[in-house]
Amino acid sequence: AMARTEPPLVAGMLRAVVAIAALIVVVLLFRSNSLVDSSNYSHLSKLRLAHAGSASLLEAYGGGNPSSTVIRTVASQPHAQLKSELYNGQAERKQPEAPEYVPPQARKRADVVASESASDAVNCPPTRKPYHVVMTAASGVYQEWQSRIAYYHYKKQKRLGGACSDIGGFTRLFNSPDAKPDGMMNEIPTLLVSQLHHGSCAECDHGFIVMNRPWGAVQLVETDYFRTQIAEDYLFLIETDHMMLRPPVNAATEERPVGFGFYYMVANDPKLAPVVRRFLAPGIGLETVDAVGPSPLLVHKTMLAKLARPWWELSVQMKLDDEANRVFGWVLEMWGYNLAARNLGIRHTVSQSIQVEPQGVGTDDMADKDIYHYTFGHVLPGWKLDKRMYSGRYPPDHMPPPPLCSAKSAAVIRDLWTEAAQAIPGWETKVPGENYSALLTRQAPLARLTAMPRERSGGLAAMLVGTGPWNWGRLKGLYLFSRGVTFVQPPASAAGVASESAVNKAAHGTWSEGPGGTVALRVCGTTYVLAFADPAAPWTFSATKASDSGASEARAPGSLSRLDQRGAIMHPLDPALRPGAFGDCGGSGCGGGAGNATLVEEMAGSGPWEWAGVAPFGFMRGGELITPWGTGTWGSTRGAGSEVAPADTVFADFANSQHSIRVLDRTCLRLGSVRKMDGEKVSLTFPVLEGQYGADEPHTICADGMMDQAVLTL
Repeated sequence: AMARTEPPLVAGMLRAVVAIAALIVVVLLFRSNSLVDSSNYSHLSKLRLAHAGSASLLEAYGGGNPSSTVIRTVASQPHAQLKSELYNGQAERKQPEAPEYVPPQARKRADVVASESASDAVNCPPTRKPYHVVMTAASGVYQEWQSRIAYYHYKKQKRLGGACSDIGGFTRLFNSPDAKPDGMMNEIPTLLVSQLHHGSCAECDHGFIVMNRPWGAVQLVETDYFRTQIAEDYLFLIETDHMMLRPPVNAATEERPVGFGFYYMVANDPKLAPVVRRFLAPGIGLETVDAVGPSPLLVHKTMLAKLARPWWELSVQMKLDDEANRVFGWVLEMWGYNLAARNLGIRHTVSQSIQVEPQGVGTDDMADKDIYHYTFGHVLPGWKLDKRMYSGRYPPDHMPPPPLCSAKSAAVIRDLWTEAAQAIPGWETKVPGENYSALLTRQAPLARLTAMPRERSGGLAAMLVGTGPWNWGRLKGLYLFSRGVTFVQPPASAAGVASESAVNKAAHGTWSEGPGGTVALRVCGTTYVLAFADPAAPWTFSATKASDSGASEARAPGSLSRLDQRGAIMHPLDPALRPGAFGDCGGSGCGGGAGNATLVEEMAGSGPWEWAGVAPFGFMRGGELITPWGTGTWGSTRGAGSEVAPADTVFADFANSQHSIRVLDRTCLRLGSVRKMDGEKVSLTFPVLEGQYGADEPHTICADGMMDQAVLTL
């Protein structure tokens, strides 16, 4: 048989058809590999992700330097091809003119290679459990500047923590409309996910933009990036208003995540319990619901993958429930996470050190915290710092300092913001700085206190330091403290004298030893002379009021009401105690003796301290502690000497509780107390007056001559 021969033209056409078909197959395969699995959720196809196995991406980094390369994508193309170009990441840079996107898996892979090789070099312990930091973020300038500050402090703590800290890579989980990139792509490793639409639909926020947090988590865990490109087994979920204070240690396990204990997430709260029960699975007790939220959260990757969708679905269910929406309010999605986790049988390690959330006047409890969460604002006299002040603009790179000796948290947030803003290239708002250190040194309370002379040893004043309350006329109490400070409490009630609060209306003054067994007492702008008949046992006095003409007017006599204070020894359990004066014992010794003073020696006879703003709190003679809640004891020992305080600690026991007090900030005269039974912390401060001690203080017993009326001769 003869073989069939095709005409040359037909054969050419067939070869062209075959080539075109092959090209179509290649294109389809490329597209299928470049997309995230979108069989169930079409929005995921809009993620700008590089193919996990792309050798070209790794080669583009020139050996794994994440700062030397940027990957650019064309925003107008839904599934743009990626190409690489060199970029010097160290140069100062303004916002890019065109959106730029650095695929986090490419940058992350370089980070992991670097950190793991460094870990091997220094032989990191086998107990190390690195985590990947995932920061949820949304679009807009408000979230932008917070994100930049958060990323700056992440990098700082990663650097300070060294190769063996648990801090691993970083991803900004960026919810944006249609997963569009923003100007931060080149600065912060970012994973783009779709932001919910506004309104009410299957992929809408139902009028609550925070719903994007669980929605973003759902998108995250259903990507190839999550499954293959995050090398760490654990995640650390944070928010844009989180600043790392130290490298957090990973205390999570595969079965038990670690979360912060929120005071407003208590399931058995009477106002919350009825609603919580409705969304809990049958048989789960309220007492087993941990008071945590989804951030900050240390959690295993597998557990988040299991949790993300139930968290999202329960949050939507709650949002559509009128009662739950009203009761849970702005923390609804937190409850969505909380109860979804509990319904899956998950319990948390609840940590109070993983973050701090200062508010109002702030807190001094900053020493052992991992994260500073500035969700609340600071409001102090003449000074306010709240992130909402900068909702549409960048904060300045030099924040004004808080008032002198405010709570530590106020100074910390100001310093952390300022440090980051000054270090980040292209920060938009720049203003001149202020010399806060010089201001602190010049006007510090310690400087004002130490300017007041201390009592000489061996005289009348040495016998009177740390005595009170004295009975004097109708006054509730007169106290004589070290450094010549006096404190006068108004009468509780008396004919002709208005009843006033001893806390709000007490006055401060000065006292000093005079000639012939006398003491000059100056309070409310008036000088009184107290005459002690027996300077060796000065427990009673007669009083006169001095006048400008030199004449004197008799006033009521006084007597020391506390018998335990009537003695030459400051502390009966420590006869060798050398009474000092707070502030001048930091290396020069106290009481004329040699060597450094203990805190007990400094505190002896001092006051009036304010315990959480309430006065008087005084360390009196005889080892007696004066407090607004009754008397107690203070000293260097307790339990018949079975417990001895360190040199930097003084025991203060009252109201059936034992406390240990240490100096938090000597310059600002701030002490900190820790209650022994539960670790509760309280700050003690020393009053800083706007005027001089002994002056006519407004809004106190000084008003309308009440002080002098109270000590008229009975």
